[in-house]
Amino acid sequence: METTTYAIHLLKGLSDIPFGCSMETAEQLLGKPDEVESFDDELYDSQKITVFYYANAELSLYFEGEDTFSFTSVEAGVNNITLFEKPLHSLNKKGIIALMKEKGYPDFETEEETWGEKRLSFDDGLIDFYFQNDQLHSVNWSADTDI
Repeated sequence: METTTYAIHLLKGLSDIPFGCSMETAEQLLGKPDEVESFDDELYDSQKITVFYYANAELSLYFEGEDTFSFTSVEAGVNNITLFEKPLHSLNKKGIIALMKEKGYPDFETEEETWGEKRLSFDDGLIDFYFQNDQLHSVNWSADTDI
């Protein structure tokens, strides 16, 4: 079975799925999700959120809105994803920092989350990398504006 590789496009989307697109468009481009969950986000004025989960691809696509929903962020595992055409699973923390700096994102911060993960964040790129035991295991990136 052939594995699909997905590309992180900072501030723009996932591969050919642009931030701001509808749930219908994302489903046409990526296929039917394995699971769909909807909830109100109490942190953001009870914004309604719908999440498309794709288990085999290790992807979660987030859509926000009231009546119409727009694609706003992605959470992904690191096995089938690239950043600036580099396989993410092959990069360690120093490699990510060097690549982001090379591509114009020199400022970052790190923090240990209360649940134990270490987060490496590049606010200008709206991207967070999560490590467990110094091993990169997931990444989350978002749209550059409120869509």
